[in-house]
Amino acid sequence: MRSIISVLGCLIAFSAHADWQFTKWGMSPEEVILASGNRLEINPNPKDPGNLIKEGTYTVGQVVFNLEFSFGHGRKLESVDLLIKDSQQEYCDSVGQEINKKYRRGFYKKKDLPFPPTSLIWYGSKVDNLTIVYTNTVIPGQLQTCGIGYSPYSQIDKLKNAANKTVDGL
Repeated sequence: MRSIISVLGCLIAFSAHADWQFTKWGMSPEEVILASGNRLEINPNPKDPGNLIKEGTYTVGQVVFNLEFSFGHGRKLESVDLLIKDSQQEYCDSVGQEINKKYRRGFYKKKDLPFPPTSLIWYGSKVDNLTIVYTNTVIPGQLQTCGIGYSPYSQIDKLKNAANKTVDGL
């Protein structure tokens, strides 16, 4: 368990730059694929017009994430989302704890939503040009899912508004 936490700490620490891992905000799908070492592929028939790259995986230690890139106007990279593939409570809790520990001094907001029971943790840094959203949803005996969304700081108001609509709709 300690090794999982330390590996997740590396994921969080390395991700806290102006971009995410091998990507830079505003890249085209082709640039993201090239930067990935050609491990990703164009999605020829996306269900969502913003998902121009096939979903991939990203592994940190023993934790495997589904990886999704979203592109906006002009086919420019707007966000990177990681959803824990093996949604075991210990991994979800560890990710949340690492984000909380790393960013507690930054712009930080935590909301607990009543149903489904969901935790949202926000971090935004204009200096780093980064917004991080961590979600953890648990319906005992039925569902456990958690993930991290990375986007440029310019997206923070859009993300806050979406979260507030979710809260208001419950």
